[in-house]
Amino acid sequence: MDFCTANWYPLGDVYYRKFDLYQMEWNIKEEFKDCLVAVGPYGGPIALMKNYLTKERASSSRPVLEIYSASGVLLSTLTVSMFS
Repeated sequence: MDFCTANWYPLGDVYYRKFDLYQMEWNIKEEFKDCLVAVGPYGGPIALMKNYLTKERASSSRPVLEIYSASGVLLSTLTVSMFS
């Protein structure tokens, strides 16, 4: 018989548990280790851009900024031109 507190974890004087609310919808082309990532607070959007400064790049290519919802749905794709 499992204890009902088996999946609770201590955090200071209180306990917490975590569980999946939903499956992420995204199909990311790059790995996170190769990207610059920024996340909005309180479940806001997630911005991903391939780390343009450290990777080898073609001179004609421009970085692409992808904006995802908190559940991983692609909201927008932008080509960034400030890195010419």
